[in-house]
Amino acid sequence: MERAPEFWRRPEYIHNPNVESGRDAFMRTIGASRKPRDVKPTSSFPIIDIIAERDIVMVMWARKVRDREHPEQIYEMTWFDVFRVDSKSGLIAEHWDSSERWGTAGRPPGAEFFP
Repeated sequence: MERAPEFWRRPEYIHNPNVESGRDAFMRTIGASRKPRDVKPTSSFPIIDIIAERDIVMVMWARKVRDREHPEQIYEMTWFDVFRVDSKSGLIAEHWDSSERWGTAGRPPGAEFFP
């Protein structure tokens, strides 16, 4: 999280409804929901595709989730993250993903499978 300022703009950074917009809010929310871990040179999630056009970049990857009606069943779904990159600074200005509301758990679905 301490490296977030290298990649995200502030205060213009816009996020999905689960995280208040702004880099500092992102750092607080995500920092509180996940344990610190080393940044690896490669992704531990299977990346399906990366698409970039003008200032938009989309990353699609396989994500494990637990079935709500049958919690003993785990399956993979295609997840995506979309970023708008600010053309002047080269930093992330906006982010969207396919996340549903986190609810009272304060964590996204499938967070138990994050490394």
